[in-house]
Amino acid sequence: MALIIILGATGLWSVGADMRAASADAKARSAEPGGQDADAAEAASSRADHEAPDASEQPDLQGSILALAQSDDFAPAEIESPARSDVASDALINHPALDRGRTESSSWRSSGRFWTAAEIAAILAGGGMQYWTERDGSPHWAPGDWPNRFSTDALILDTNDFRTNYAFHTVAGASYHVAARASDLSLLESAAWNLGASLTWEYVVEFRDKADVNDIVFTTPAGVAMGEFSHRLGRLLHQGREGRAWDIARWTLGFPQSFDDAVAGRSSPRGPPIAHDIDVGLGFSRATRTETRGGESAAEHAFALPHVELSATLTALPQRGGRGWRLFSNAEITSLDLQIAGGSGRENAVYVLSDTVLAGAHFSDVTEDGTRGLEASIGTSTALRYDTVHYGGSRDRLSVAHLPGLAVDTDYWRDSFQAQLSARVHPDYGGMHALGYPAWQDRNPDERGLSTVEEEGYYHAFGGSARLAVELGLARLRAGGEVFAAAYWPHRGLDEFRQGRPHHEPDEDREAITLEQSIRSRIVSYDVWLRGELGRGVFAEARAEARRGRERFEEVYTRARAMRLGVAIGITL
Repeated sequence: MALIIILGATGLWSVGADMRAASADAKARSAEPGGQDADAAEAASSRADHEAPDASEQPDLQGSILALAQSDDFAPAEIESPARSDVASDALINHPALDRGRTESSSWRSSGRFWTAAEIAAILAGGGMQYWTERDGSPHWAPGDWPNRFSTDALILDTNDFRTNYAFHTVAGASYHVAARASDLSLLESAAWNLGASLTWEYVVEFRDKADVNDIVFTTPAGVAMGEFSHRLGRLLHQGREGRAWDIARWTLGFPQSFDDAVAGRSSPRGPPIAHDIDVGLGFSRATRTETRGGESAAEHAFALPHVELSATLTALPQRGGRGWRLFSNAEITSLDLQIAGGSGRENAVYVLSDTVLAGAHFSDVTEDGTRGLEASIGTSTALRYDTVHYGGSRDRLSVAHLPGLAVDTDYWRDSFQAQLSARVHPDYGGMHALGYPAWQDRNPDERGLSTVEEEGYYHAFGGSARLAVELGLARLRAGGEVFAAAYWPHRGLDEFRQGRPHHEPDEDREAITLEQSIRSRIVSYDVWLRGELGRGVFAEARAEARRGRERFEEVYTRARAMRLGVAIGITL
C-alpha cells in the first residue's frame, strides 16, 4: 500500500508539472499581441464556413459520415446528431450502418454490465475468503431457523470495531461503485449495483450471521461519495497526456479505470472534460484537547504532529462561458478533503470529507473574455465524513454518511477578486464516540448497556448536520472559513443482545443488555485559514481549527474542546 501511495504521489507530482506547464503555455499564447483576437477571428471564420457550406461539398460530407459509420471503429457518440446539419437527410439518419452502430453500442453497454458483475463478484469472493478464515465457525442462528434471517425482525446492529464498520465498509462500497462507473454505467445504475453488492454480502456471503442494518444503511451512500471522486479522478488522469509519469498515475491513483479498460478492451479517454482544482501540502500542527465532566477536568492532552493534506474538486460540467441554466444528474461535481497527522507515539488524527453533488441545476453568467462571471449550482448531495483522533489514552471518533440533502455552491469573480460560498444540509447515519460511557459504567456497574458502546466505545447514530464554507481571494492571497454543526442520538431497538430478540440463539459468553441508554451528542467546529501564493503553483498556508462537543449520556454530562494550529507548504496541481 505504501508503495502504491509513493508511486501515485510521484506520478501526480509529475502530472501536476505538465498541467501547470500547459496552463502557462495557454496564458502565454493568450497574452501575445492579437493572440486572442486572432483565435477569435479564426474560430468565427470556421463557424461561418460550417454554417454556410458550399453545395458542391455536401455529397462529400455525407460520404464521409457514411464511411465512418461503416468502419469497424464506428461509435455513435463520435458523430454529432445528423439532424443538426443541413446536409443530413432522413435516408442518412436511418442508414443501416447507423443501425449497426446503435446495436454495437447496446452490446458494448451490456458488456459493461458483465464486467461490473465480474469485478464485484471478485471483490465479494475476496472478502468471503477472509470471512471464512477469521470466523470461528459457530453460527449465530439456531438450527433450522436460517430462513428467518430474511425477515425484518432479524436485522441487528453489529458490534464490529469502528474501523471495520466505518472505514472498511466505505472502501467496500466505493469499490462496488467504481467497478460499475468504470464500465460507463450511469450514476443510478451504479448505486443500484452498490446496494445489491452490499445486500449480497450481508445475506449471502455472511450467511452464518444476522444481517447488519448499520452496514446496509451506511455502505451505499458512503461508497457513492468516495467512489464518485475516485471515478472522476481516474477519468481525469486518462484525459491527460502520454508519458511514464501519466502511466504511473493512471495505474495507481486511477487503477480502477485503467484495469477496467484493460480487461474489457475499451479505449480512453471517455466522458466530458473534467476541470480540476487540486492542492497537496505538507505541514506541522500543534493540538490540544480537554474533556470536562460536571465542571471538573477529566482529561487534557497536548501534542505536535506532522501532517499531509489534500484538497481536490473535480467538475465534469461544461466549461465556463455564456449565460443560462443547465440540468445535471450524473454526479458531475465531486470533492475530497483529506488530512492525516501522525507521530512516533500513539497520537494520530485522520480527517476525510468526500462530497458529491448527485443532481441539480447549474447557472452560468460569464463575460466573453472570462474576466467576470457568476456560477451557481443547487441540487442534492451525499457525503462521507470520517474524523478520528487518538490522544494517548483518549479517543474521539465520528464517521457518518451524509445522506442525500440540500447542496448550494456559488462562485463569483471579477478580475483578480474571487468569492465562493458553499452550504450543505443533510440527514446523517453513522458512528459516534461515547465520551461519557466510562463514567456512566462506574456509576452503574450492574447495568448492561448498548452492546457496541460496551464493547467498542461508540454507538450507531442517527442525526443531522449543516455546513457553511466561505472563501475569498484577491491577487495572490486567499482566506476562508467553515462552520460545521451536528446533533446525534443512538439507533436503538436493534441491539443484538436485547432481551426478547426474535430468531436469536443466546450467547453464553454475553449477557443480555438491561438498558438502552439515552444519549445526545452535539458538535460545533470552526476552521479558518490564510494562504499566500509563492509562485510556480507553490503556496504557504496557516490554519486554525476549533471543535466543541457536548454529550449527555444518561445522567453524565461531558464537554470536550479541541484546538489545532498548523502551518503547511504545498503545491497546486
